[in-house]
Amino acid sequence: MVLNWVNLNFITPPNLATHLDCWFNEVCAKKVRNGLLLIWHATVWTIWLERNDRIFKGVNKEVGKIFDAVKTLSWCWCLNRLKIGAFMFFEWCWNPRDCLAR
Repeated sequence: MVLNWVNLNFITPPNLATHLDCWFNEVCAKKVRNGLLLIWHATVWTIWLERNDRIFKGVNKEVGKIFDAVKTLSWCWCLNRLKIGAFMFFEWCWNPRDCLAR
């Protein structure tokens, strides 16, 4: 879902380091590349938190809710960490690459 959201298309590699390279090397524009890297980190962090909830608390979220958490977290991180123009959450959900290119 996240790959479709950020308009990336590649076969998922067997390890995390190669997966990161696929995200990082996809785009030449530095602002967009840094934003995709931020989204990648937000995705990994959200999956880690969900893993902990499932193992230690017995709580299972729906995939759509996990995806929504990735979008929300990455939007917050993006606004606070990247030096790009402000944009609304609905814009971020609609087209994150456009927001990152500003």
